[in-house]
Amino acid sequence: LYSNLVQILTIQPATKAKMKKCLQSIAKTEGIGTLSSDFFEEMHLSSGGDMRHAVLAMQFRFSSKNARQQQSGKDSTKRD
Repeated sequence: LYSNLVQILTIQPATKAKMKKCLQSIAKTEGIGTLSSDFFEEMHLSSGGDMRHAVLAMQFRFSSKNARQQQSGKDSTKRD
């Protein structure tokens, strides 16, 4: 880290408004639907304004939800 080849960048945290706009855009593109204000508040607080963290948390939340729904669908077909 302490080399002439390394440059330290200071990045300001995303504001709630910017994060909400970005996450809404992702939700629309991915077909997730409308998200609550509480969801955006939770994402902003848990990520500390780090957009990368919020996007990954959102991806994890909705991919695991979809996986559970698909798994329950598979289980119902096995019963027949």
